[in-house]
Amino acid sequence: MIRKTFLILFCAGSLVYGQHNLNYFISKAEENSPVIQNYYDLNSINNLQGQLDEAQNSAFQISLSSNLLFAPYLNNGRTYFTTNPGPKAIGYDAAVTNGGLYSAQINFDKNILNGGLLDALKFQRSVQGKSYSNQIIEEKHYITKQITDQYLNTLQSLRLY
Repeated sequence: MIRKTFLILFCAGSLVYGQHNLNYFISKAEENSPVIQNYYDLNSINNLQGQLDEAQNSAFQISLSSNLLFAPYLNNGRTYFTTNPGPKAIGYDAAVTNGGLYSAQINFDKNILNGGLLDALKFQRSVQGKSYSNQIIEEKHYITKQITDQYLNTLQSLRLY
């Protein structure tokens, strides 16, 4: 019975322990800061935008287009799709349309003269990434200052008490 009581008190005591040092509070504040998380997210978006710029300006682009035209003929109130309409049929000229117009086209595009543009976009992404990194460092310094001030005020109040 004494062993069970001691074990319960030991486990409960380790869970309730609330006295931590300043570094613990600073690290927890940095982990839970929504501002820092937002800057990390913006930095990730910036990296993805750089990959998108690279793909749009240096990779092959493939496009497919087509035109379909069915040429119906009206003959005695009936609509027909045929290549040989009757002499009294109303509609497109059979000699021109041959029953319709069908075309398809595949395009391959590759930009070869945009090296300057790609370099400028890379430089822009680099500057934006450094800006986000500097803002993360600045926010961490601000959090460290705020937590340290609060910790010292609390410690001073405890000592005065």
